[in-house]
Amino acid sequence: MKTKTMGGILIFSIMLQLSLFSPVSCLPSPVYCLLSPDSCLLPPVSRLLSPVSTHAGELLPASGVTAQVFFSPKGGAQQAVIAAIDGATKEVLVQAYGFTSGPIALALINAHKRGVRVELLMDKGEASDRGSVVPALLKAGIRVWIDGGGGLQHSKIMLIDGHKIITGSYNWTLNAEQSNEENLLIIDGFDRLYADYSNNRMSSMKHATELPQTTNPP
Repeated sequence: MKTKTMGGILIFSIMLQLSLFSPVSCLPSPVYCLLSPDSCLLPPVSRLLSPVSTHAGELLPASGVTAQVFFSPKGGAQQAVIAAIDGATKEVLVQAYGFTSGPIALALINAHKRGVRVELLMDKGEASDRGSVVPALLKAGIRVWIDGGGGLQHSKIMLIDGHKIITGSYNWTLNAEQSNEENLLIIDGFDRLYADYSNNRMSSMKHATELPQTTNPP
């Protein structure tokens, strides 16, 4: 009898630890299942796959969505960004922290020249950094805004033609392409996710100031 009691305590202790350290908090805990086996039912799969935040958009994309990932240094990220810009027909909306990449800036200028709407939302400190391409973009007639939020404008995002998202840790800089270990993700056709990124950009634009195209950044 003593052996059975000790065995039961050991099992209960193990299950308690599993319940406390379970990585999936939405699942019924082993202890709860032990104490109330009739109520120990897994939630529907749709609940398990639902995003935690109501602002996260759909967790699973619809069919037809494509995604590509690139890594740097020199892993094809810069070429992928330029190819996406070269393929734009309507708009390229850019958010940047650092922007010193001449090849990417040139692709944006060429897009602007062929009638594509090109806009840049930039971090204030980095916009005036030595080597910044902002003066060249302004000279070309591209509209540039400086983020006026309390923190850094640390997003690295391009929204292209209403359906293509480029994001990741990859800055639009020479160091990101040649030296740093970065990642770049291109998602195409995920409408709900694109809308989330677009709404976030519009929120940031509310506290941004446009630079005059005849002046250098402050």
